[in-house]
Amino acid sequence: MRRGFKSEAERLADRVRTQLGVPSDASPDIRQLVEHLCVEVVDAQELVGMDSLRELEALQPGAFSAATFHLPGGRTVAVYNPCNEPARTKSDIAHELAHVLLGHEVRELQQIGGHTFFTCDPEQEGEANSLAACCSPVSFCSATLTPEQMLPPWQPQPASAFPWPASA
Repeated sequence: MRRGFKSEAERLADRVRTQLGVPSDASPDIRQLVEHLCVEVVDAQELVGMDSLRELEALQPGAFSAATFHLPGGRTVAVYNPCNEPARTKSDIAHELAHVLLGHEVRELQQIGGHTFFTCDPEQEGEANSLAACCSPVSFCSATLTPEQMLPPWQPQPASAFPWPASA
């Protein structure tokens, strides 16, 4: 991780709390952060189907937890894997929101079992983990909030609206 990043992440987390009107000793509600960042949260089974997600999980457990897509027109969509436990899903979404806050871009294409994935580089993954921790994953992973409750009031777009890469 680049020198000074942890201090930068703490300052960014403090700025976000201030923008959201959250006290410095409290954690932002993930739904509030989703709305603040104008990110749509979508269950991956709405896009590719549960059978495909289970097949991928069987090929490589944990290969897909969540991903963020920056779409034409300024839309940002975080897609999560519903095969994971709710607490893990909440943590994954917090991690994806950290990528958005940090302005990270997709850097690599990877193939697993004929499925194509976009990934950030390892340094960016570490940065997103650190920033998510600075924003207190304890509140993000609260057992009282299910992934479905995190979905914003708008409806996700149909899968055809997303520029998914073709499977190999």
